[in-house]
Amino acid sequence: MGHDLETTVLLAGKYALGDCIGAGGMGRVYRAEQVTLCRTVAVKVMHRELADDDRIARHFKTEAIAAARFAHPNSVAVIDYGETEDGAPFLVMEYVQGRSLASIVRQEAPLDPARAAGLVTQLLDALADAHTLGIVHADVKSDNVLVETTRDRGEQAKLVDFGLARISAEARDPADAFDATVISGTPEYMAPEVIQGAAPTPASDLYAVGALLYELLTGSTPFAGAAAFAETLRRHIEDVVVPPSLRCPELAIPRHVEQAVMTALAKDPARRFPSAAAFIEALAAGPAVMAASRGPRRCTVPRPMPRPTSTDHVTTLVLGPRDEQLEGPRRVARGSGQHATAEIELRREIGLAILAGDPELVVTRYLALADLLRALGRPRSAATELEEAIDLLCVGASAGTCAFNALSARVLAALVPLYVELGDHEGARRAARGLEGQSTMTMPR
Repeated sequence: MGHDLETTVLLAGKYALGDCIGAGGMGRVYRAEQVTLCRTVAVKVMHRELADDDRIARHFKTEAIAAARFAHPNSVAVIDYGETEDGAPFLVMEYVQGRSLASIVRQEAPLDPARAAGLVTQLLDALADAHTLGIVHADVKSDNVLVETTRDRGEQAKLVDFGLARISAEARDPADAFDATVISGTPEYMAPEVIQGAAPTPASDLYAVGALLYELLTGSTPFAGAAAFAETLRRHIEDVVVPPSLRCPELAIPRHVEQAVMTALAKDPARRFPSAAAFIEALAAGPAVMAASRGPRRCTVPRPMPRPTSTDHVTTLVLGPRDEQLEGPRRVARGSGQHATAEIELRREIGLAILAGDPELVVTRYLALADLLRALGRPRSAATELEEAIDLLCVGASAGTCAFNALSARVLAALVPLYVELGDHEGARRAARGLEGQSTMTMPR
């Protein structure tokens, strides 16, 4: 979509375009020279095909207005706004030399917890100011963060692309009604309430930051790997988040950091942090532990599942706290309130079994959940849950032991017919081979 502008173009008589350095759904980004000040800037030009849509053009201008109101060292500054000769709107932004956080994740994740928490704290500081001004970013993700390395400040994270930003209801012009069709997001980071049609809020930004921190600590977002777009969205609404320490047991993740992640990822917005500032405070709660965590410590034997110190801790850490009783779309989608209640209860029991350190109970509950999902006509979801059980089992029980072999055999035996039903014959063969050998394996995702 769209066309590249000639690099000889001089926008508004003062911005000489250079190379195209990025492109997205809204437009292209060019490196440019602001000839009046002899400095390098970035210019984002809307796709010409979109400029004729008044609704989208207004949204693009809203981005400029929102971003221009906001100046923070951890956010890319918007310098100017205008239109090309053929009527396409453009933004002029600060040019940042650095890598995207997404590329850092691909190359270096999992990150040391202290480094991950430091980068996220910078983003939260920017969001705290933005939220105070009534600005919601609405698309926080690793692709929308640039990281510069400076001599005096070390790594500096900058939040970019307020392309989905909203001026909140309190600060927005009352005549500008919320248009849900304008707002979208990136599935791996979307809060459950946004998926279900609610307008983005500061709470949904904090959910996205929780997903981002989870990604830095583990190398993947909480529900990455789903077979389809709709499955990712469903899992945000329904599935229990596996604590990052179980996803990445080789990295010593401080308990307070993990608790902060799980609080931010609560299904119910009211159960999340009340503000970005509160999220920052939670991440700063254990500086001595953070200092001790620098550098990954590799484990030769999988760590046992952590045991809870209290019921409240279990609820907060795994379920973030008792927030699985969501109504509306979930119950309608399942058709039967009784089945929905059974599914919710099984997921709760799985979370509690994980923290109770009871691999046998974990497997039993996962098998029951898979049976229920299969009966509801959701074999792919059933297989995904059993694959998750295998992953957790490899952490919670030492591979090669009698206990591990017996438990993994139960899961593999249930996976074989599911793979056959799904037409995944290679997966069925691999599960069958694992069942025959009762050996440790990584199931296909």
